[in-house]
Amino acid sequence: IKAVVEGKEATCSVTVTEIQADKITLTAPESLSADETWGTVTAAVEPAGYNADNLEWTFTPSAEGLEFDTEKVKSNEYKIRFKTFVEGGKLTVKVADKISGLAQTADIAVTEKVVPATRISLEMPQELTEGEELWASVKATVTPEEYDAEHLVWEFEPSSADLGFKYEKVSATEYKVCFSAYVEGG
Repeated sequence: IKAVVEGKEATCSVTVTEIQADKITLTAPESLSADETWGTVTAAVEPAGYNADNLEWTFTPSAEGLEFDTEKVKSNEYKIRFKTFVEGGKLTVKVADKISGLAQTADIAVTEKVVPATRISLEMPQELTEGEELWASVKATVTPEEYDAEHLVWEFEPSSADLGFKYEKVSATEYKVCFSAYVEGG
């Protein structure tokens, strides 16, 4: 900067630097389903006037086979979705200020794609005869086909405390049942 007044002059220099981040707050979902549903990750940076173009984003999966997509919305915001499920898998999101190196991270866990059951039907005998070795099968059929049968919860409740019975799991959709005590109307 140079100033001249009545033949006298003075100069000085001013160095302009970009505003560095003092604080980065990263907001991200704790988990996302592996059904390609988008989640949003946002970085809020202080002080005011910070140029978000100076943010550097990295996305690191915890395991091989964990597939994901990212889509930049703006300099301080990304959308993320998981395409595959990996047991215990997570995605570490890191955002850093390129100037100061100040960084913040967040982990997003991948969860199984949940397909809700729309119908459950049971195939079972109308009656069973008392006897230790007289087992019958009870089978569940769940729709849609994509439903993960491991989510089925089975409960067996006698109509009377004196009605003795046993049951054994065959698979997620089938149990064997046997009566060991007779109760009238049980």
